[in-house]
Amino acid sequence: MSEIADYLLIIPLFLAVAIGWLLGRRQRVNRYPQQSLQQEYFTGLDYLLSEKTDEAIESFIRALEINSDTIPAHIALAKLFRKKGDVERAIQIHQNLLARPDLSRDDFLRIQMALAKDYYAVGLFDRAENLLLEIDAQRPAQATRQKVLTLLTKLYEKEQEWERAL
Repeated sequence: MSEIADYLLIIPLFLAVAIGWLLGRRQRVNRYPQQSLQQEYFTGLDYLLSEKTDEAIESFIRALEINSDTIPAHIALAKLFRKKGDVERAIQIHQNLLARPDLSRDDFLRIQMALAKDYYAVGLFDRAENLLLEIDAQRPAQATRQKVLTLLTKLYEKEQEWERAL
């Protein structure tokens, strides 16, 4: 059991390194906000090393300003919440990201897909279906469309709507 816990710590540790890299890439003119971000980041690392993953995640969320460079980190955090069973927080993160007016089309579709997975995980199949159909109506790339159709098929199978699944 201890080995499994050790392996599960790799995910937050990798996430912390990725967040640190993202924060390191950003350059700010104003030094004081940067010092605050660094303090939040190091606080998050301290929580992570103390095996307080929930506090670490909260600290990383506070440290990350939403912009085009940090969207993958936010999606990864939301995915971590979903895997931990805290789907409500994952939904909240994805909805906050979708509210941004400056999203690229690819980011918008990726976040919508992640939100549909959140809805599916929590059992809100009608919302997941509507979102997936909306994504498909936007004519996404072939790889994204394949993911949408796969999740729609799983959803229809779960609801036992065999004709729609076919």
